[in-house]
Amino acid sequence: MYLTEIKFIQEYFKLKKLFSKLKHYSNILKIYFGLKLYEFILRYPNVNKYKLIEIAELNKDFFAIKVLEKIFERPSYKELVEYIIESENIKLDGNGVPYVEKKTVLPRPVAWTIVGFIFNSNVVEKYIDYLKLCIKISGIKEFLEGKLEKVEILEPRKSLSYILYSYLTGKNVLYKQVLLKELLKARFILYCKFAEETGRKPYSFSTILSENYLKRIVNLAYLSLRERFTITPAVALSEDLILSKNVSFTVVYGNLKRGFINALWDLARDVHEYNIFSKSNIVFSACHWKKLALLEDKILLAEGFVGEGDKVVYGSLKYLPEVKCVFFLNFPYRKEISLHKHLSEIFSQRGIIQVNPYLSSKIADSKYLTNIVLKKAKINIPAQLRVLRGLNLSYCIEQIKAFSRELGASILVVKPEHGTEGIQAEALELSNERKLMQCLQRILQSDNAVVEELRGNIGYLGHPTVFRVVVSWNGEDFECEGGYAIVSPAKKEYIASVSHGGRIVDINTALKNLYTYSELKQVNVNSEILVSSAKRAAKVLNTGFSEEDYLKYMGIDLVLEQRSKEIEAVVIEVNARPSGLTFLKKIDSGEVNVIKNLLKYLKRFE
Repeated sequence: MYLTEIKFIQEYFKLKKLFSKLKHYSNILKIYFGLKLYEFILRYPNVNKYKLIEIAELNKDFFAIKVLEKIFERPSYKELVEYIIESENIKLDGNGVPYVEKKTVLPRPVAWTIVGFIFNSNVVEKYIDYLKLCIKISGIKEFLEGKLEKVEILEPRKSLSYILYSYLTGKNVLYKQVLLKELLKARFILYCKFAEETGRKPYSFSTILSENYLKRIVNLAYLSLRERFTITPAVALSEDLILSKNVSFTVVYGNLKRGFINALWDLARDVHEYNIFSKSNIVFSACHWKKLALLEDKILLAEGFVGEGDKVVYGSLKYLPEVKCVFFLNFPYRKEISLHKHLSEIFSQRGIIQVNPYLSSKIADSKYLTNIVLKKAKINIPAQLRVLRGLNLSYCIEQIKAFSRELGASILVVKPEHGTEGIQAEALELSNERKLMQCLQRILQSDNAVVEELRGNIGYLGHPTVFRVVVSWNGEDFECEGGYAIVSPAKKEYIASVSHGGRIVDINTALKNLYTYSELKQVNVNSEILVSSAKRAAKVLNTGFSEEDYLKYMGIDLVLEQRSKEIEAVVIEVNARPSGLTFLKKIDSGEVNVIKNLLKYLKRFE
């Protein structure tokens, strides 16, 4: 039995135990159960579906079998919740929350699922994990009894953690040693502040006055600050927003999952800083695509986020402002391309400027088309074979074997033609024909497959590493915004992506610690190799398009490779709606930067 299966059994029985203890909450627990199983499978994407179902069958758990079958279709969180509600005939109350028989305060994990369900979001638990703060829920009991219309999420403003974190985030310092120095200097003041505000005295010599304790606090705070998760909510709420001017550009998104709200805050902050620096008046906004309003030849913003100075406010817009320029980001995985195409056509018909119009984005969305275009321009890319849906599987395997012989390669990368973020991608040894066939079957159910040679032999500390370099159009040329590195969890895990357990590393840290995979020999690489390759790829992909149809912002994934004595960058793929924007840092300087180069172009529309 594999380790992942053992972990699944542990998680499964923990959930079953909770289920048996709280039968009165079975309706809500079924949703919680399903979401937790999905969370596990997303964490271990290569787990064997049939082994998990076999475990559920042994326990005669027909609900789990049904949910697992649905999960492996990779629905959105909302689709999974709706499926469980429909298949289990779960009744909802007037607020759209599953009805419970016994209305008492729920255990915190279950309560968070309710909150996540109400707000159609799964970020709450992840927010807790990142910040390591004891966040509590106020009003759950009253909400379930129908006395409250909403549940408030509150931070314990009188806790010691809150006072320490508030102080550290207010310093705006991103160096660990400086943070510690600042905190040690202020510890007596903070001790007095805590005692005054709470009327309580902490165990001072083992906590707030202890250097070791403060070091641990700083380590935790540093992770939060470095990842740029805000300690206090960056978004205020307003029932009616009145803008004194029209919005200059609008981010249109499909969901707020995977920390996307932090990316929106970073985008707004870049606009604020750029406005100060360049004396501009760009107004930032963002909204869910369903919150747009159509009026003849105009598209109006009805509800969403608006940047106000160094703050972001969410609410309904009293006087609907017209959208002048749009940037599509963060659509649900299954609908990502079709939704982008649909919305792009609507904006094109009305002559609205698009940062990433579908016309040019569709080249980046297809790994096959991207490979052809870049190959014609003699850009360094992996050799590729396209495997079409509908072909006989045995014939496809023979094609792949011939391709492998031609390359002299024993390991090949197999992935969907239109996939993103490494989902369903696998690096496979050709000797394992059974695994190759399973991978192809899975991909060919819904997409064409592409088979590529495995490139790259230099990475962070010798681990397979992909460098995401974001390039944008500033009205005159394509320039680099910044980047980050995605590092594989193991040296033999060749797919470096977050979906495969990879972690994000500061790009400048990664470039200073590069080693060859096989010999673990440290190498020095000029960052310009990555930047120049990414900029050239961006220009080639936009060749033949008018400026209006340019893909003006893209994430280009590259790997580094040493052949003989030369080190070169290899372009793996291009992302028209790049994720992970909150991790972007300028290469060499390390400055936090997301869209400041693009803003030079957007300045036209202020």
